[in-house]
Amino acid sequence: MKNTIKYYYNLEIESIVYKNNKYYLDDYVLYPVYKEINMAIYNYIKSRIIGNYEIILNKDSNVITTIDKKNYVLLKKINNILLNYNNLEFYTLYMGDRKVIPWDEMWEEKIDYYEKHIKTIDSKLLKEMFHYYVGLTENAILLYKMVKKEENTFLSHSRLNEDDYLNPINYIVDYRVRDLAEYTKKLVFSKKLVLNDLFKYIKNNNYTNYEYVLLFIRLLYPSYYFDCYEVVVNTGEDNILNNYVDNIDNYEQFLNDVYNYLNQYVDIPKIDWLIKKSLSNDKLRIHPYQKIVD
Repeated sequence: MKNTIKYYYNLEIESIVYKNNKYYLDDYVLYPVYKEINMAIYNYIKSRIIGNYEIILNKDSNVITTIDKKNYVLLKKINNILLNYNNLEFYTLYMGDRKVIPWDEMWEEKIDYYEKHIKTIDSKLLKEMFHYYVGLTENAILLYKMVKKEENTFLSHSRLNEDDYLNPINYIVDYRVRDLAEYTKKLVFSKKLVLNDLFKYIKNNNYTNYEYVLLFIRLLYPSYYFDCYEVVVNTGEDNILNNYVDNIDNYEQFLNDVYNYLNQYVDIPKIDWLIKKSLSNDKLRIHPYQKIVD
């Protein structure tokens, strides 16, 4: 690999570490690429903020380099980003376009795929929880279909990982609430969420009534389960699901807390089973986060 990097990029590399399907090369990372990188977004963002990765062109001035029949992009890390609510606000860039993002269609396609695929796997735990999380997804789809319309779009990320937060491979265009919802889910399940911080962030960012509803829908959608699904399929280890399964009740209560808060601003269609379950268990539940205190 050292000779390959020398040939394509004219770089002398001292250390190479292969981890999580990536090559870590001194101050560089060689990432596998499975889809086209949106260079228009990359250049737009680069002209406005300092990212934490810079794309390095190869000897032919191309972004993508094919090595052993696989496509890669070489990135140089130039800045460390500590992911928090302040950064989400700072790096929220309007992408100058109003769109209808087809969340419902994408989620329906995902369910169709996994309903066929689940029959082929061995993980008992993954199968036991499958219909519950499909049910959450179907509720999110139903709510979205009820309210679906155009909204402003912003710089967003396929997934929010601290190391890859401003990785150009990770850039997508979506509604502003996508990153907020995905980051908040991470905080809930890592027991680091302070509800006051979330509600303060929402209040300070002047969301539209439609964005309040979109936020709740995105929080309802269990992206974390489908991410775990892929890890289990690739590694055979399903213990990563335990934290999510053990905190189902707590997350449902969190959804109710957010629902009640957002209803101060906008009427969100009710999910009766979720509200009834929360009321029946409320006295017994221990919250893994700090609730808002007036």
